[in-house]
Amino acid sequence: MVIKLCEALDEHDVDLESTPLHQYVDPEALERVVNSLDDDFEITFTLEAISVTVTPKGIHTHQRE
Repeated sequence: MVIKLCEALDEHDVDLESTPLHQYVDPEALERVVNSLDDDFEITFTLEAISVTVTPKGIHTHQRE
């Protein structure tokens, strides 16, 4: 999941060197939560100006205004 999350953020040119992911969300904890949930969930958080939503179908990102 962490790799997919980083790839999704890279599409928005988020520099994870200057903006470490762990400052916004604990990737390991996120993965544990996702793995413990049923097939109907949605987890959303914001990293810089990017809204990130994790669902059973994958990771979805979009630029916030």
